[in-house]
Amino acid sequence: MKLILLSALLTALSMPGMVWGYLVWIALIPFFMGMRSARPLGGALKGFLFGFAYLMITHYWELPVLALNVPEVLDSFPNFIGVVAYVLMCLVIAVPFAGFGFVYSIFQRFFKARPLAGALFAASFFTVFEGLRELGPLGFTNGRLSDALLNSQLGISQLLALGGPLLLVFVVVLVNHYLAHLCSDRKSGRVPLLITAVAMVALVNALIQSAIPLRPFDKSSEKTLYALQTNISQQLKYYAPPEETLKVVLMGLEEIPEGSTVIMPEATFMSDIRISPTGTRLVNLARERNLEILVGFPIYNGENYNQVRFVNGDGFSGEFYAKVKLTPFVEFLPWPKILGVFEFLKFLDYFYAGEEFTVFSVDGHRIGAQICFDSLYGEVARNLTLNGAGIIVISTNDGWFNIDTALQQHFSKGIARAIENRRYVLQVSNTGITAIIDPYGRVLKRLPTMNETNTQYVIGAFQYLPGTQITPYTRFGNWFFFFSLVLGSALIILGGVFPVKHEDKAKEILSTFKRIVVVGFSKNPDKPSNSVPMYLKEKGYEIIPVNPSMEEYEGMKVYPDLKSVIADGVNLEAVEIFRPSAEAEEIAVEAIELGARAVWLQKDIRSEKARKLASERSVLYVEDKCMYVEHRRFFP
Repeated sequence: MKLILLSALLTALSMPGMVWGYLVWIALIPFFMGMRSARPLGGALKGFLFGFAYLMITHYWELPVLALNVPEVLDSFPNFIGVVAYVLMCLVIAVPFAGFGFVYSIFQRFFKARPLAGALFAASFFTVFEGLRELGPLGFTNGRLSDALLNSQLGISQLLALGGPLLLVFVVVLVNHYLAHLCSDRKSGRVPLLITAVAMVALVNALIQSAIPLRPFDKSSEKTLYALQTNISQQLKYYAPPEETLKVVLMGLEEIPEGSTVIMPEATFMSDIRISPTGTRLVNLARERNLEILVGFPIYNGENYNQVRFVNGDGFSGEFYAKVKLTPFVEFLPWPKILGVFEFLKFLDYFYAGEEFTVFSVDGHRIGAQICFDSLYGEVARNLTLNGAGIIVISTNDGWFNIDTALQQHFSKGIARAIENRRYVLQVSNTGITAIIDPYGRVLKRLPTMNETNTQYVIGAFQYLPGTQITPYTRFGNWFFFFSLVLGSALIILGGVFPVKHEDKAKEILSTFKRIVVVGFSKNPDKPSNSVPMYLKEKGYEIIPVNPSMEEYEGMKVYPDLKSVIADGVNLEAVEIFRPSAEAEEIAVEAIELGARAVWLQKDIRSEKARKLASERSVLYVEDKCMYVEHRRFFP
């Protein structure tokens, strides 16, 4: 389990706002090494523990939100309940990783002698279960492997426009799995291998990034939006009268040039202000200064919505965008009859999910607005783009988050949405990150957060060029999910249904494995148990002798048994057995149980039990053949 937990830690440290995004290219190596020879239930457990630990570390910022901030503001549950809720959240979102561990443990044996096919299989089904992670009322996509690339690896991140986050996940897992295979094949030199691999990834990223077009300088087509970032605490938002928030808003709007279009945060006001003195004063100011203002507040018309809409001198528009991807337990209660006990986690109120992907046509702008964690789900920005949005706006209230990591992880999702749809993305936050991202994921301008300034509001003018391009991802959505499912299923069928012929197995073992563990190695040069392995050594194979009566032979360390080989950090690849049939069967079975990828019984040695077990575990198996003779036949 140490390898599994190490992998979880490395993966979490690669996420935005943590340590270093390039860690993601090697973070899964311990996981896949720890999954070798895992049985289905054990694999499911390992997958679950990996997902639980990695997501718990990644979302560590949720703990103070649930255990400190929310109880302090809402006074709806004690602090320890917040801790319980945090743990339960991580348990739920880790379930898909258990599914991957289960499937991987069943079928990985098909690919032990085919490392590239094995890497494709692992990448395919990891991607499938990652895709399942966003489905259903409890779906949650933060902390995806693809997120690690969004801040420092914009070159490779351009693949988002082709296949979305799942394509990036596939590539990351493919590289990790193949590197795990290379690491298992060597006792030393692993660190230089990993450094070289990361350096090569960095080089590829730099080459792609150098080809990203420069931002076109076209003043005639350029448009401007103003962002009014409020820095209002949750305590003030929930308990002060709306007039207190209005004072801050009006001061900010007074500084914005007349005739401008203004974007404000989610839930700028915590009540429906349309028919209220607060709403009237906002309309009056919009009329005086000829402003178009996108403002967020809840509405209650039989159906409650967390929504944003425009207000101008003529009043509040009838058109609005309601948040599509509501936050479970906070904004809606999934399966109330089952999970009704968690109703205490409700924040302001329960809402209905929006069903329309509204694009606002205002003063020459085509604005596709989404709210808060809508940005975690590619389908929202994608549908807004298909509906004609020239720019995507994320209106969010990040006032619950006191830790910078939370702000960076949330903001990074805007980078993904920009690249996927080749649109500028403007995020406007309360207390958090307000910035504009170009269609290639570059952050062009950013306002200071509440932690970086002590002002009640910050104003910024943001220029953009309306987008018209439709990318493959925008057009076809998560097509890569289905591609991965078909590819993974095809690999299983081809790997498990069509067995390798016996004579082909001999050639495959000799051509695939360069390390041979020789059980029954002899110090007598006249015996085949010495001459055959020494011949193979001359041909470039690494020979690992096993003989309990020897300690060393011609500079080679001799091990007493197979378990000692593994204990010394040497993985069993091909195991050649020079023992009588009665002993060979027991040794062959042990080798298979210990994870050997190939077993070879010498001339005149057979074992029906070992043959059957090897077939069940998809271990390459040869019996009654001389490795010397077969090598000379295949490689004269």
